[in-house]
Amino acid sequence: MTIRTLAEVQTPRVSARVPVTGVSALTPMRQRPRDDVDPAVRELGMRAMHLVLEVVDRRRPPAQLAPIAVPHIIDQLRASVGPRATSRTAATLRRVHVQWPRPDAAEIFGTYQRGDRVQAIAGRIERVPVRLPTVDGRPRRTELRWQLVAVNLG
Repeated sequence: MTIRTLAEVQTPRVSARVPVTGVSALTPMRQRPRDDVDPAVRELGMRAMHLVLEVVDRRRPPAQLAPIAVPHIIDQLRASVGPRATSRTAATLRRVHVQWPRPDAAEIFGTYQRGDRVQAIAGRIERVPVRLPTVDGRPRRTELRWQLVAVNLG
């Protein structure tokens, strides 16, 4: 039989083998610091999801995704969009969430509604090098920009 003091019973033990860095595992969830979500990336994610749904609904041409999406996403959407259906109701974005797996990547996911059905939408935005066009005869330059690199409609 082991006899413990009141302090030992009320304070959980932390293993010495597990290094604790940053926020303690014993800190309650409401006191943990939130991940700082860049508002510009969240806005870009929402805008990208709106544009993707408008392209799928054929309310917008796929070429209008060019400033925010990598070329293969535009090609995939162009190939997957079928002929316009007259009875199809427009999709409406309902919720969008952002997760940060890395500082230079954000996963965007949420739901959209078409008629009575609610479906899932997901995508990934990464900071990728983009070649900018020449301006005033200066040489081309490359700049890191947030781009939609993956999209999945459920």
